Amino acid sequence: MIDKIYNKIHHYGFFPKKTKHKLLASLCGMKLHCPICGNYFRKMKRYGPYNRRNAQCQNCGSLERYRWLYFWLQFELNNFSKTVSILDIAPNSSLNNLIRGYSHIDYETADITDDVVKVDIVGDLTNFPQKDSRYDYILLLEVLEHIIDDKKALSECYRLLRPNGKCIITVPIDVNKSVTEMDTSLTSDERLKKYGQIDHVRIYGNDFFDFLNSTNFKKVTRLAPNDLLTDAEMQKYSIKNKYNFHDYETCNDIFICEK
Repeated sequence: MIDKIYNKIHHYGFFPKKTKHKLLASLCGMKLHCPICGNYFRKMKRYGPYNRRNAQCQNCGSLERYRWLYFWLQFELNNFSKTVSILDIAPNSSLNNLIRGYSHIDYETADITDDVVKVDIVGDLTNFPQKDSRYDYILLLEVLEHIIDDKKALSECYRLLRPNGKCIITVPIDVNKSVTEMDTSLTSDERLKKYGQIDHVRIYGNDFFDFLNSTNFKKVTRLAPNDLLTDAEMQKYSIKNKYNFHDYETCNDIFICEK
């Protein structure tokens, strides 16, 4: 019925065809929108140990942090006329497909193994098999909490970046914890109980920004979703500044480290 209504409206020239999805979404009460895949929903999927509402896109699977990172990436990448080189560590499928859509991007993916997801480069980020000054951007999204020597991993990222290149980082941070906590003696079950996942080796605290500033990067910027998006936009794209993960409150902040 809705398609018939739309077709009649379009036939008589009241609306351009590109408004179809917005019109249908409005008529159906679909107020949530995924900017990555472009789909509209009445609600999104629950996700995480607390089953937080409207967290995951039903179509592309993107979570809040990736939907908000999309806007920053779009702004950055659209400002380039030349070819841009990006290294994506442990790539997320929703952003992976989006980035590959840019014709001026030389995009490579990497991980410690390709048993689960096929990547371009298999390698350890603390000893990465690539030459110096290779990339303009490195995406390090939800990666450092898995690496015991995170400072060495950041040193490798610095080496791999070209001058003025940027490393984009997200990690789970306990916003109520002042100091990062790490215990390498924990068993898998103990890590699950303490850090929320068996493959997490630490839980970062509010000292993470200072930790990044202690590395070789010349400038570190911290951005929260509401630094770029309005309240209405955050509601539309179902993006929050903070949410509960495991037994602590964390944030969707991104950290931009410039060489």
